[in-house]
Amino acid sequence: MVKPLHLLGLLAAVLCLASCVEADPEFVHTDNRISALYCVSAQSVNQSVAGVIYENEENGYGQILVTVPSAQKKFIDITHCKLRAEIGLDAFVVPPLTGYQDISGDGIIVTVVQKSNRTTRSYRIRGVN
Repeated sequence: MVKPLHLLGLLAAVLCLASCVEADPEFVHTDNRISALYCVSAQSVNQSVAGVIYENEENGYGQILVTVPSAQKKFIDITHCKLRAEIGLDAFVVPPLTGYQDISGDGIIVTVVQKSNRTTRSYRIRGVN
């Protein structure tokens, strides 16, 4: 005779196995792009400039140009500024944009990595005075 507790355990195991299906496509995050980038002043977080993103491939990566207007040059120094990027869910930037960055000259190259499917997208971030 089958005990009710064994039957309940078997039912729980079947439900657990049946619930392991792939997520619906609308719930999977696959975006590995930077949607916005801001160059923030080292002295004041109220002073920032948005970068212009060019997604076309040039030298194997996208370009982000940060042009500092003359009115903000006394607040924002492209050789010593903080960068803030808006990226998709479940993604990260390598190397991380922590601390102060020097985006003068050739700038810096960063890569956005999408965790769920391990796709990458690289960008060159350059500041223009």
